Amino acid sequence: MFTEELYEVYHRYEKAVHGKDRERENLQRFLCNSPVYVPERDVEMAHSSSLLDCQKVDESFRQFKDEGVFPGYGTWHMYHRIDGNLVAVSVIDILKETLVSCYCLYDPEFSFLSLGVLTAIREFEYMRFLKQNYLPTLKYYQLGEMVITCPKVNYKMNYKPGLVICPRTKKLISFDEC
Repeated sequence: MFTEELYEVYHRYEKAVHGKDRERENLQRFLCNSPVYVPERDVEMAHSSSLLDCQKVDESFRQFKDEGVFPGYGTWHMYHRIDGNLVAVSVIDILKETLVSCYCLYDPEFSFLSLGVLTAIREFEYMRFLKQNYLPTLKYYQLGEMVITCPKVNYKMNYKPGLVICPRTKKLISFDEC
């Protein structure tokens, strides 16, 4: 789902937030190719009643097109706009029981709007919509990977109530117990 518009926001975000001057290929490899759907492995998904042609869900370097309200299982980009201008992009995985917020990038000019928080709220609303209308099996909203000792991702501890998987016991425990 690569577009020049997406690349421009990604490039500004990476430079401002991470101090990196990223190329188009990095965006394509990192955020535009989905590791979620593999037809040979995901037989159940391939035979689902998805609105898409499942054989083409994961073509390399997809081009943008409106996939509709429920595009099916897989990795998707949610575009967030203000006055028609792209200001943030959420990369989400739609799975059988979980909507995963994989990555969020935003135009640094709009950082004062706390777009990461706003996109998380929109994703949660979208998950609720999917559960009510298309995927009653959805149970969980996951804020990507959690590394408690990493300041760039431990902000997720601010979203409560929340659960993490204990690396020792593999059981779900509340954030407060971490």
